[in-house]
Amino acid sequence: MQRRDTDKLLDALKDGRWHKTEDVQHATGLDARKTKLILSFMNEFNLVQMDEKTNKIRLCRLTKQFLEKLNDINPTKPYEEITA
Repeated sequence: MQRRDTDKLLDALKDGRWHKTEDVQHATGLDARKTKLILSFMNEFNLVQMDEKTNKIRLCRLTKQFLEKLNDINPTKPYEEITA
């Protein structure tokens, strides 16, 4: 798992809304296996919420707030550049 892959997923979920896993996969360009692996990891550590019934995922409230604070620290750079 590369940091950039994780950043792509966080960026796709940054609005805090529910997203279909397939839509997130398509938006990031990651394959299904890698998407599932990273999202499972994020879910295990409560970074995201997963709804197994609807196959949807979203950022947890605290994760979203944390990412927003990162952008407040350096609003001229996208999240990916801050964490690189």
